[in-house]
Amino acid sequence: MMERSRFRHSKIAPLALGMVLSFSGCKSAPLAVPNELELQRQQDAAESEKSIDPVQAVAAAFPVSGARSGGIARVDVWVPVAFSGNAAGMVLEAEAFGNRLQFYPVKSPREGVLGYSALVPIPFDARPSNLPVSVRVRRMDQESLVLDSKLKVIAANYPSETLTVDPRHVKPDSKAIKRILREKSILGKVYRGSAREKLWDGPFEHPVSSIPTSEFGIRRVYNGEMQSFHQGKDYRAVVGTPVLASGAGKVAFAGDLYMTGNTVIIDHGLGLFTIYAHLSAMNVNEGKLVPRGHLLGLSGMTGRASGPHLHFGVNLNRLKVDPNDLLRVAR
Repeated sequence: MMERSRFRHSKIAPLALGMVLSFSGCKSAPLAVPNELELQRQQDAAESEKSIDPVQAVAAAFPVSGARSGGIARVDVWVPVAFSGNAAGMVLEAEAFGNRLQFYPVKSPREGVLGYSALVPIPFDARPSNLPVSVRVRRMDQESLVLDSKLKVIAANYPSETLTVDPRHVKPDSKAIKRILREKSILGKVYRGSAREKLWDGPFEHPVSSIPTSEFGIRRVYNGEMQSFHQGKDYRAVVGTPVLASGAGKVAFAGDLYMTGNTVIIDHGLGLFTIYAHLSAMNVNEGKLVPRGHLLGLSGMTGRASGPHLHFGVNLNRLKVDPNDLLRVAR
């Protein structure tokens, strides 16, 4: 939801008029197959150009009506060079849902303006609301201004599905529970150790060239019992299908987990991770820097799986969010 920002300032006021705060996100989960994704991005970009303010002409946003619970919003901030002076000596600060937003530089649509973006994870259980968000832009000389806006959060109304799997994965024994808790601790350390800089370059891509079979957020009923919601996106993939890195980053984890089997996790920096699960084989080691499109492994059905497929997940600031939004919003 893009809304005209209100400005507050300290020390200076005139330059505040040269800044606009805007939000981009996905209202509904796109079901695009890989060859349709670039067309969607081109359409979004065309609409974005139409939304440039004819007077201020320093900001643009995808025209959306809100961000879904469980989704991702992107906040864009355009800063006049006349205010920033030296980009290296400037700090952007903001919070949403208790998470500190981490901004990174992006290409500006206009000369004389610096562009910054941050990805905002929307909790799965977030209630519909207009969330106040304030962004403080501060120079090292302490001169600053604050942009006030609101992010509209809408209910996603995810459906449910029923699956039949090995009973030991629904009601694990005490030995398995100990393993699950141990792995939870390992993953917690992984997600707390994200690189402080942006490691990805450009938009993210589908990890396999296949159609989705199950979307994020679907409430899962395993063997007749409600267990959780689906924390990723499943793709149809016979055993042995090549699985590629959705974006550039560093391999933060590569190993066997009780629930997701052979799993690769890539750290893209700034609290953003992608997860590739149920693999039959892994082709990377932890610590390896990989470009977008790098072969991570082969699809399979290890861990808790009812059949061969690829589970693709996204973790942003330690929240599970919809991969569809990452493919659409991140840049």
